[in-house]
Amino acid sequence: MPRQQSEEGHSMKLYNKLEQNKQLTNKKGMFVNMRTYYDAIGEDPFKVLPLTFHTKKGLKDSEFLKFTQYYYKLE
Repeated sequence: MPRQQSEEGHSMKLYNKLEQNKQLTNKKGMFVNMRTYYDAIGEDPFKVLPLTFHTKKGLKDSEFLKFTQYYYKLE
């Protein structure tokens, strides 16, 4: 873990963990929350989020189908 100096000259450790806040500290939780928020306010979440395909059921998931369609469109 990298050490940095504070403005006062004290050594401190920085890390990206927030205990008991899994919804904010992992990619899936953050994506689901942000997508839900933007959908609720009627905005396209992918105007501010990177394109993400979250699959739950493997190859039979509708999100996986969207991913493969997007992938083949890029080729």
